[in-house]
Amino acid sequence: MSLLVMPKQSADPDEMYSVLEIYYKINGWLSNKDLIEKLKLKLQNKLEPQAYTKKTQIPAYFGFIEWEDQKNSQSLRRITESGKRFFESLKNENKNLVFEELLFCLETLTFGKNALGV
Repeated sequence: MSLLVMPKQSADPDEMYSVLEIYYKINGWLSNKDLIEKLKLKLQNKLEPQAYTKKTQIPAYFGFIEWEDQKNSQSLRRITESGKRFFESLKNENKNLVFEELLFCLETLTFGKNALGV
């Protein structure tokens, strides 16, 4: 029996939107340090640095964010093409496209312990 392993972080929609928005605007590789600084400003809260990077787990789990070096959790990250489509759908409040992109992820990605967000 295969057990699905989900990231142990919040799936708060506003936080996920903020993470995707930052990567979308950068449209390139971003360091953890820069992500932390941008998320602190955007979310207006004071958390431990690792709490900010953990907010990328859900988007990464669904393939919306990728690592430059998949074997190094500290490597640069960027939004994927799927992540761009998902973010644009959220931004435009197009629920049909949001669901289409989620279904695309479910059809094309491998979930479980080998997913980047885990």
